[in-house]
Amino acid sequence: MNVAGVILAFGPEPRVNRSGRPSQARSEVLTRVALGAGLDEVIVVVDTIDRVNHLPEGVTVLLDEGGSQASALRSAVDWCTREGVETIILATLDPPLPGTDVVIDAATWRRLGASDLGPLVVATAIGRNTGLFRIEADVWPLLPLDGAIVATLSGKIGLLRELEVSEIVDRDQR
Repeated sequence: MNVAGVILAFGPEPRVNRSGRPSQARSEVLTRVALGAGLDEVIVVVDTIDRVNHLPEGVTVLLDEGGSQASALRSAVDWCTREGVETIILATLDPPLPGTDVVIDAATWRRLGASDLGPLVVATAIGRNTGLFRIEADVWPLLPLDGAIVATLSGKIGLLRELEVSEIVDRDQR
């Protein structure tokens, strides 16, 4: 199965402080983690070309000036459809809830990519939605055309399955 990481680098750019290192743009951190997860492709959708400057090499960058996360996701899904990608692992720049920032762990991306729970899966930590989703191509026609993505995907109760991943982060941080 062809799996791509998709990062929506859209809206305000939060900074991430990790292990005493200088803070980095969240889009840069997420991109490096996705590259480290060994996915078939990593796509970063940006709303301005200025965001490209801090991204690592080896990613596909798409420019979307549509004005919403949904528009940016639609750009990524259209690209993935043309390239034969079957599943995406989606991350946004939305700040995580305390204790749920598992999106900055490559093992989480790998585990979500390998999941067979269903066509729409969210990684959870301590029972909380982390904002990291696995979305199979069968679900792409149901994606919203405007607005915020995480709230919309989280509301698809009939399809959404949860994959608890907090033990991955706990184990890797020991």
